[in-house]
Amino acid sequence: MYFASKPTLEELVDLRADLTEALHFEDVDLVPLNDAHPLLRFEAVSGRRLFVRDLETVAAFVSLTAREAEDANALVQRGIDYLKKSRTLLKVEACAKRGKRAIHEVHPALFRNFTTEYTESTERIFLRELCGENSKSTC
Repeated sequence: MYFASKPTLEELVDLRADLTEALHFEDVDLVPLNDAHPLLRFEAVSGRRLFVRDLETVAAFVSLTAREAEDANALVQRGIDYLKKSRTLLKVEACAKRGKRAIHEVHPALFRNFTTEYTESTERIFLRELCGENSKSTC
């Protein structure tokens, strides 16, 4: 629920009780959307509205929420991509330390994700850093 001004805890409790009684439904979740996370707000504004007092305020709030949710989604996706890259790097390092697979079988895809240009010199630097000075194509 979007409020014109921040409600007190007592007001929220009273409003929840009134909604529970009016809707004949015990599991009423009442969340002030004013300060909620953009993704929660987006889910809420995507649902059905029970009451609208001012359509202009709703339109402005929905527009702001959509923009902020898009930014939040992009941030979450960057975090997921970073974790995937980190996990891939850890797998490559573990592989190199165990010596069970040739590094060159694993790392080209990793380098395409981390660098703009993949070259043989990049491969040599990567192998030297993972495997030590005297490495060839495997660890």
